[in-house]
Amino acid sequence: MPNCVHDAIFGEVSGAEGGEEFLFVRFGGGSIVAEWHAAMEAIRKMVFQSGEETFSVTVSVGVALDGHDFVTLIAQADEHLYAVKRDGRNGLRA
Repeated sequence: MPNCVHDAIFGEVSGAEGGEEFLFVRFGGGSIVAEWHAAMEAIRKMVFQSGEETFSVTVSVGVALDGHDFVTLIAQADEHLYAVKRDGRNGLRA
């Protein structure tokens, strides 16, 4: 994970969820949505190079802010993520 993403999110737990999906869990308060917007902007500004080709990436984020248990939080975040993807990607839904 790039340092700018880690610094913007301050995730207490992170890991690969599968494929292109990553899971970040944060306990406690704070404005996670604002922090994710900042991280997304930092990621969008990155330029990558492969051989002579350059490219950038987009970010789709689903955020769950409240839930009674971990399984519910993951399901809500996943639902929000796929809503962003259905709407054209490169956004955030909480």
